[in-house]
Amino acid sequence: MKRVVRPKVVLLGAPGVGKGTYSAILAKDLDLPLITIGDLVRREIQSKTPVGLQMKTHSSKGTLVPDDLIFNLIQKKLDKVEKENSGYILDGFPRNVAQAEKLQEISPPTKVVNLEMREIDLVTKLLGRRICTKKGCGNSYNVAHAFDPNIGVDMPPLLPKSGDHHLCDCGAKLGKRDDDVEDVIRNRLEVYKQETFPLVEHFKTLNLLHIFEIKKGLADFPKLLQIVAEE
Repeated sequence: MKRVVRPKVVLLGAPGVGKGTYSAILAKDLDLPLITIGDLVRREIQSKTPVGLQMKTHSSKGTLVPDDLIFNLIQKKLDKVEKENSGYILDGFPRNVAQAEKLQEISPPTKVVNLEMREIDLVTKLLGRRICTKKGCGNSYNVAHAFDPNIGVDMPPLLPKSGDHHLCDCGAKLGKRDDDVEDVIRNRLEVYKQETFPLVEHFKTLNLLHIFEIKKGLADFPKLLQIVAEE
């Protein structure tokens, strides 16, 4: 009997484009495990491990975490994917061609989707990002509204159910990530352009790349799901 290959999907995109939100919904709808590098890195930082302390130095400056540290975090998860033929939705890895080549060796993707958004909208949404300050909650929101009717951009705020900009649904106060300040944001976007954008060309040569432009936020999701689900 022929082995059915489960989808292995990589989401690319600049900081603030919504990879975390889209990847979580895709993983749920397609019943695929979600591997989020940002969560793995934050867990290491919060645990104050030696590796986490090194990562915090890079994160606070808006620079990318070195490849060897990232490989150590992701290797076991990708080995498990291959062993169980579980497929994946991969968010935050790879971030450069060297990482992409490593991924190709360990657990090659079947599809790569590049999420695109105008830089002005990326900055607006990142400055509007809010997270719950209660340890273990994990809820996140966005108080910004990116809007430009001339080109069809309309991404409304993602607020707590109460509509309160300051309180999480769990009742705790909302705060901002340390790196969600404009100078760090713009540096992160510049680093992305220089070090991560070449991935687009790399995956294009492998005939794996799909471009998806975001203008409506979550309202764009059905179109993204169709792209990812297509064989």
